[in-house]
Amino acid sequence: MNQSLENIIEFVEEFDIEQIQITDSIEEKSPDLGIGSSDKPITRDHIWFSPVSPSYPPSYDYNYYLDGVQQTVITKLIRFSEYKVPLHLAHIAAGIMFRNPKNGLLEPTTKVSFRVLLGPFRTLEKKANTRFRIDKDFNFSSSGNIYTKITQQPPDSFFVSDTSLKFSQNDNKIDSSVLGQMGLIRSNALSRVRVLRTILELGLAMEFVTENPSKKLIIDGPLVNLETYKRLVSKKYLKILNSYRLKFQFLKSIIGSVKTVIRLPNKVAQDLLNSTRECSNIFVWNLNDVTSDFSRHLGSVILSAIFQLRPSLLAILPDISSGYSALVRFDIPIPAIIPPESDLDSCESLSLTSQEILSNNLCNSNFKKVLSSILSERWIYPQKNSHRSLVELFPIEQIEKWLISTLDSPFKLKSIIN
Repeated sequence: MNQSLENIIEFVEEFDIEQIQITDSIEEKSPDLGIGSSDKPITRDHIWFSPVSPSYPPSYDYNYYLDGVQQTVITKLIRFSEYKVPLHLAHIAAGIMFRNPKNGLLEPTTKVSFRVLLGPFRTLEKKANTRFRIDKDFNFSSSGNIYTKITQQPPDSFFVSDTSLKFSQNDNKIDSSVLGQMGLIRSNALSRVRVLRTILELGLAMEFVTENPSKKLIIDGPLVNLETYKRLVSKKYLKILNSYRLKFQFLKSIIGSVKTVIRLPNKVAQDLLNSTRECSNIFVWNLNDVTSDFSRHLGSVILSAIFQLRPSLLAILPDISSGYSALVRFDIPIPAIIPPESDLDSCESLSLTSQEILSNNLCNSNFKKVLSSILSERWIYPQKNSHRSLVELFPIEQIEKWLISTLDSPFKLKSIIN
C-alpha cells in the first residue's frame, strides 16, 4: 500500500466511520458505453454494400482484441449527524488477447490493472477543516497522464481519485451542500470508474499499436473516445493524436467495435434489417454522420459500417422484439484501407466522404476485406444475454471472462481498508 493511500486512510479515520457489511453485492463489472444520439439529418449520401460474407477459412487479419472490466464496491461510510458519505474502491483491468492464426485459439498477451479509492475528498477536507496530502504520482486528476502513472507502478497498485473535482477542469464538482445526496456521490464515483476504465483501455491500445505498428487491433468501444479522453491518457500519446502524420500511422492499425447503435438515419433503417440468414446488408457513413460531440476532423477520417452481425441468430431468439437491437457499428479509419503504395500519409489530407474514398477500387476491396475479417468472428457467439449474443464478438467475451477472473472479489475489496 503506497504512502498516499495510507495518508487518505488516516484522514478518513478522523471521521465517524460506519463499517460496511461484507456481502457479495457488486457493481456492473463491464458496462457498455453508449454513443451520442442526435436528430441531425444526414446530409451526405451513404454507401450501400451488397451483402458481404465471412471469409472462409477465416482471415483473422485483425487478430488482436482489447477490452476492459471493473469491479466497484462501497468500502466505507463516513457518518455525519444528518447523512452518510460513501467511499468507493474499484479494481480495474484491461487486456489484449491474440487469435493465433495457426490453430485459431485465443491467447492472453497483455494485462494492465490497478485499484483506486474514490470519494469527495476535497469537499470532506473543507467540511472537517483539515488537510491531507496525496502524492501526485498516485493521484488521478485533471492534470492527466493517468495511463503513464498506472504503468510506472507495480500491477494492482493503489491510486486515489477525488470525485469532488472534475476531470475537465480543477473546479468543484461536489460541494458540502450536496454531501448528503448519496445517490449523487455514488453516481459520480461510478461514472469516474467508467472513465478511468476507458482511459486504461485507450492507453493500452495506443501503447500496443505504437510498439507493434504491423499488428491489427480491434478495441471494444467507439473510436470517438480517442478524442474525448486523449488529454487524460498520456502526454506521450497526446503528441501522437495531435499530429496529423503520427495519427495517420496509429489509425492504420485499429478498429472500434460499438455494440449499442443509438443514432440511425431513418431513410435506410428498414434496409438494414433486410439481411439474409448468412449475409448482412452493410451501410457505410463517415463517423460524423452517425454520432456527435467530438472532434469533427477525427470523425471525417473514420468510416462507420452499420449492419446486423448475426441475422440468422436473431430469427430464433424469442425475447428480442426489434431487429434494431441486433445492429452493430464498426469504426474503421480511412488509413486502415488506403493501399500501402498510396502517397497519402497524413490525416490532414483525408477529409473525404465515404463515397469518395470507397469509389477507389483498391480502397473498396480493402474495406471489404476488413468487413469479411470481422464477420469471420461472428461464430462462435457469446453465451450471454440475448443482446450480447447478437452484437458482441466472441473474442471480446473471452477477454472479459479472463479479466474478470483476475479481479478482486467483492469480499476482498471491502476488507482491504480496515
